[in-house]
Amino acid sequence: MNNNMQKLQELREIIIKAVPDIVGKEDCPCNGWKYVIRTECKECRGLEGFRLKYRKIRLVDVLLAVKKIGYSSTEKWRLQKDNVFKLVELWNLKKNDLNNQSEETINFLHGLLK
Repeated sequence: MNNNMQKLQELREIIIKAVPDIVGKEDCPCNGWKYVIRTECKECRGLEGFRLKYRKIRLVDVLLAVKKIGYSSTEKWRLQKDNVFKLVELWNLKKNDLNNQSEETINFLHGLLK
């Protein structure tokens, strides 16, 4: 796995942990739980062909993760607003998906969230 792909995977994991709604929720076929993240069910994780459903990671998800992870207090958020503005400038809004962002954006975001 090349360095950029590794950074992208690390970013996905960090952002999904901060914004768990990215992972699709559905009925659990094992026990009938309603609208669970299927990794919560040990039986589902063992099913053959089990795949999690993810939606695209958009700029709003990234901003929520940045706020939750790095800048939990209002003061820290104010001090780091330049980084947020830079992220918004770098983000390709026409391709509002983490997977479709430039290497420069991925590197900047990786440095911001790591």
